[in-house]
Amino acid sequence: MRLRTRSISLILTVFSAFAISCSSSDKEEEIIIEPIDPCADVAKDMSIVSDFECQQNYFIGADAKLETQAMVVDNPDKTDANESEKTGKYIDNATQAWDNMVIDFSTAYDLTNRSELKIKIYSEHTGLLIAKLEGGTQAVEQQVQIEKTSEWVEYAFNFREAVDMGNTKLILFFNAGAEDGETEEIYYIDDIKFVENTFPVVSDPCEGTEKDMSIISDFECQQNYDFPETLITIDNSLKGGINESEKIGEFTDDGTNAWDHLLIDYGQAIDLSTKNKLKLLIHSDKKVQFLAKLEGGTSNANEIWTDITTIGEWTEYTVNFSSQANENHTKLVLFFNAGKDDGTATDKYYLDNIRWE
Repeated sequence: MRLRTRSISLILTVFSAFAISCSSSDKEEEIIIEPIDPCADVAKDMSIVSDFECQQNYFIGADAKLETQAMVVDNPDKTDANESEKTGKYIDNATQAWDNMVIDFSTAYDLTNRSELKIKIYSEHTGLLIAKLEGGTQAVEQQVQIEKTSEWVEYAFNFREAVDMGNTKLILFFNAGAEDGETEEIYYIDDIKFVENTFPVVSDPCEGTEKDMSIISDFECQQNYDFPETLITIDNSLKGGINESEKIGEFTDDGTNAWDHLLIDYGQAIDLSTKNKLKLLIHSDKKVQFLAKLEGGTSNANEIWTDITTIGEWTEYTVNFSSQANENHTKLVLFFNAGKDDGTATDKYYLDNIRWE
């Protein structure tokens, strides 16, 4: 910015009658005022993913060559809960169950001293928020419920178990698993950061548990194979009868797709020589058929259909694959409401204790 000023010189002449005369010269001076960068003296703190002001340390988006998924905007509700001038604005496609926001750290993110993730959110929408670390030796996800709207709320995620897993990406799923929203739902976000972990240290209930690879998953100490994102571990809110487990699996099935499925890929031949009866607990709100299929190896695929006969309570089902004891299969595929497309895009089936006996 350039300002022009007049320098005024006063010539004083003293007369005997104490009269004062003044004159001025019209010299022009040029003053240059450089713009001040408010972030000039701010040292980078790489534990802060972004505060959308001076600490914007990682690109938010799946591809740095494209536009960011969280543009910087004015704070929509500047209050004691969040006094920032600027925040991020993320637009979620709530018709896609697993639409997400990605932060790629490129290298393993060091969680050694800061394993608690915090993020402030302002939104008009409620729903499940999942934070997932992936790209290392094992993906880890944590979840919270967004229950308050029209105000800033800070959410925290405990990633202590992920400290030594070398994960390189943080992925956030808003209204996770649901497809009942609009194509553009706005979430304002701020102060995404990793801090010293304040969650109480809880003894590992699975410490000392020896892996039993005949158990596919009990969603607690025996989670021995990877599942797709459509099957997540949740608290058991359906306790009763034959299932008092603390944790269960929630499978989201696209009931409009006749052959939507749950795939367990062993990556090698499944040992069915002695344990070849598939058992699992199912809690369903509808009577449908499910199809269990072995495939992927050198043997011909084998399918067995089973009726889900009980609704509203836990029931154990057995699928007898003893005829495949000496066959070669690498994948187990489960189809719920198989062959039918008369459901919804987010049909839910609750599973537990999936195993071979």
